[in-house]
Amino acid sequence: MVAPMGVAVEGMKRHRGLMMVLGILLILGGFWAIGAPLASGMAVAFILGWLFVFGGIMQVINGLQTRQEVGTGGTIMTVLLSLLWIAAGMFILRNPFEGMVGLTLALAVVFVADGVLRTFYAFELKPMKGWGWVLFSGVVGIVAGVIIGGNLLAASAKILGLIVGIRFLFEGWSMVALSLAMKD
Repeated sequence: MVAPMGVAVEGMKRHRGLMMVLGILLILGGFWAIGAPLASGMAVAFILGWLFVFGGIMQVINGLQTRQEVGTGGTIMTVLLSLLWIAAGMFILRNPFEGMVGLTLALAVVFVADGVLRTFYAFELKPMKGWGWVLFSGVVGIVAGVIIGGNLLAASAKILGLIVGIRFLFEGWSMVALSLAMKD
């Protein structure tokens, strides 16, 4: 269930300073990603690869610790799925450019989904100052996702880093704008 708009706005007002800081950090990260798109694209692959590996290891440990509760079948399924996550992470770490196609597809899907949800959220904020920036951020997310998905085979680490940088910039600007609008 979603909190009533008044409660959400009051919560955002209470934490507008944190929203401002996060917005500024996203803007700075966006400029870095745009200035060094290959490095930022590789960083995305590297971080995600390690998250897959560590997440898979944690799932193996959890599966083995809960084997009495979930039974043999549940344990085997958990361990097999965990090994799949570990293998995917190792593939990305060993083959970052090849892994970029999968990452690029995932990024396209996430950007479109995030953009759609953010667009709906903007209309929930509509009476509030700064809601248009959230709408703009949502539309940029949808457009970025469609551009990435439409050029999937031709996409490279540079495109991935550049799009991430642009997305960070717009998300940061929308957070800063909302934070400033809540000053009243």
